[in-house]
Amino acid sequence: MKFNCKELAEYSNGEATIEGRLHHKRITGGFSQSGKDTWHAARFKEKWFKLRANVLFYFSATEQGKVFDKRPSGAFVLENAVVQYEMNSEVPFSFSILFHDDVEKKHLFAGRSEENIDQWVNFLKQASYEFWRSQLIMLQTKICMLTGKVSFLGDNTENYHCFDFWDEFLYIPEYIKLMLLIIIRLVSLG
Repeated sequence: MKFNCKELAEYSNGEATIEGRLHHKRITGGFSQSGKDTWHAARFKEKWFKLRANVLFYFSATEQGKVFDKRPSGAFVLENAVVQYEMNSEVPFSFSILFHDDVEKKHLFAGRSEENIDQWVNFLKQASYEFWRSQLIMLQTKICMLTGKVSFLGDNTENYHCFDFWDEFLYIPEYIKLMLLIIIRLVSLG
């Protein structure tokens, strides 16, 4: 996907799923070939974060925690990412984002309370296209098990397009096929 800074700044002005102050730092490194931990951490910086669809924008914050500039300082596109709680962090209420295509960088976030972090983690986990695709597949599987067919809404919401699930099974990626077969087997066992 291509976009420029102006388009990104314009998109960041829309209504947010969640927004607020968080402390952020980037941790780089990983594990060496000998298995030695080589993570290096920067210092935490307070920033204003705003989640819109699958894009997490961040803005410079003033001393009072307000947004310094209406234009975002940067953004994370939350695809191919793992969002998880950080239990072994030096701060009590924290979570991290690790991107599959850049496993040597981990982004650590800290908030004011456990509730605050729970909200962020829940919204961030639901922000990706991957999450909604897996939800769709799960619901389609349930429909298939109940009816033998999978329904899709077409362009016109009054017209439902059905096909035989097993005919389309050939086009599903292998890991999803395996997951579907396991689910179908578990359901059939009762």
